[in-house]
Order: sequence, then structure tokens, then C-alpha cells
Amino acid sequence: MDELNILLSKLNGNDYKIIRQLVSILHRYLERRGRL
Repeated sequence: MDELNILLSKLNGNDYKIIRQLVSILHRYLERRGRL
């Protein structure tokens, strides 16, 4: 996840918000599958 956070830190504005939403959706999906 560190690499992903570094990538996110390079973005700003709307791109950042959109990607944060995608990341939280992905987290929820993985948690349901028991991967995290």
C-alpha cells in the first residue's frame, strides 16, 4: 500500500478524490473476500 500512497500523493484535486473512492471500494471488496 505504500507505493499506492506515494502515487496518490502525486495527484491532486479531482483525480485524488476519484482514486481515493476507487481505493476504498477495492478495500471493501478485498475485505469481503478475506484477502486483507
